[in-house]
Amino acid sequence: MNVIRTIAILGVAVSFSAATVSAAEGDKPKRPNIEEFDTDKDGALSKAELEAAPERMRGYLLKSDADMDGALSKEELAKAKEEMQKRREEREKNKPQN
Repeated sequence: MNVIRTIAILGVAVSFSAATVSAAEGDKPKRPNIEEFDTDKDGALSKAELEAAPERMRGYLLKSDADMDGALSKEELAKAKEEMQKRREEREKNKPQN
């Protein structure tokens, strides 16, 4: 009887461990996508659309606001996307390998 009980307990423990690892790997926070903030789908970000972006992302985006009007034209937004992609690639390149 003890052997069956031990096997059952081990089976439950292994199941919980696998579920925890699986959940941890699948629950990574979703990165905000710049296109999500372009609510009118005109390829640019107005002041109001930029206000909806997370503060950290807004800061990065506004670095590309060449005319300093608080909004991003299509060209400025394209530059911002390019810069953000470069930073992402740099982070991935410098990420420690497991």
